[in-house]
Amino acid sequence: ARQPQLNYKPFNYNIQLTSDKDSDAVVRVFFGPQYDVQGRPFNLEQARQYFVEVDRFVANLKSGQNQIQRNSQQSSRFVKQQPNTRSLFAQAQQGTFYYNQTNQQQQLYRLPQNL
Repeated sequence: ARQPQLNYKPFNYNIQLTSDKDSDAVVRVFFGPQYDVQGRPFNLEQARQYFVEVDRFVANLKSGQNQIQRNSQQSSRFVKQQPNTRSLFAQAQQGTFYYNQTNQQQQLYRLPQNL
């Protein structure tokens, strides 16, 4: 079986915000559609059911203006591409296959970067 995958180049996002006081904040980043299937612009209320959370992290905010810069590869929601069955079989044939169950459990709820 083959599974088509979307590959993308790493990117950065910049967030500018104002805080009333010094505090820690949870920042959540979502991706979602801008247009519906007919090409008409979505308003936020219509599109929100199609949004997917792609990153979540804690930011230390200072009172006043804050700028947060983050790279897409820093996201905790994605894991690097997992090996396909062909490469796993080749590793098993060569005797170099290693299975780490702890690592697999940590990655259980993450999406592949090239989904």
